[in-house]
Amino acid sequence: MQDQLHLLWEIQKLEQEKNSLQSQADRLSSEKIRILCQEINSLTESITASRNRLSAMQQVYEKQEKEVGFLMEQYHLIEQQLYSGEIKNPKELEQLKGRCDGAKADIDQREEKIFAEMAHCEQLEQQIMDLQTQVADKQQQCEQRRQEFTQAVAVVEKGIQEIDEKIKRLTVKISLPILDKYRELHRKLRFPIAKVENGICSGCHRSLPVTQVSRQAATLMYCDNCGRILLIGEA
Repeated sequence: MQDQLHLLWEIQKLEQEKNSLQSQADRLSSEKIRILCQEINSLTESITASRNRLSAMQQVYEKQEKEVGFLMEQYHLIEQQLYSGEIKNPKELEQLKGRCDGAKADIDQREEKIFAEMAHCEQLEQQIMDLQTQVADKQQQCEQRRQEFTQAVAVVEKGIQEIDEKIKRLTVKISLPILDKYRELHRKLRFPIAKVENGICSGCHRSLPVTQVSRQAATLMYCDNCGRILLIGEA
């Protein structure tokens, strides 16, 4: 009987180890991975939006460049007329000069706007590059977190599997009636077997009758207080 009880005690200790590993598994969280994925998605959306803005801005200043190109052609034609010497009338020359000056001012104004747009585009391109760098960093962190999480889960699962195998090997050495009683108590009590130390039940910490502690029973003995199976002697 004592041998059987010692085996039950070993099973109980293994089940405690298993519960500890299961608690550890429950504490393992993929929350950091989820947060990183959200950040990556947010950054990717920002990159897409920035690229769309950049494309729209490039189309605008390309159109403005074409308009400036056309105005430059018109300006040069007016300038040629102004300085060709063909026009002698002072009034016509004055009007032509006014047109030439107006065209030049319009071109200068448009070019300043184009330069400002180009500078803005360069800033936006730099922002996109910075965002891409952040995405690459986050993806690297996310992959590392995934690997760490997968490895941690694998370690816990392997530990649980090894414990299950040990319990299985011990279980076949225990008689079925004793094992059934242990399992029945296990459904009610977290620890169904308790050692007796100095006449005290280690499960409920209550003193046991001397007559019960001193005798070696051929059948299972139970604590009158908590109902646990008692293991008398070293375990």
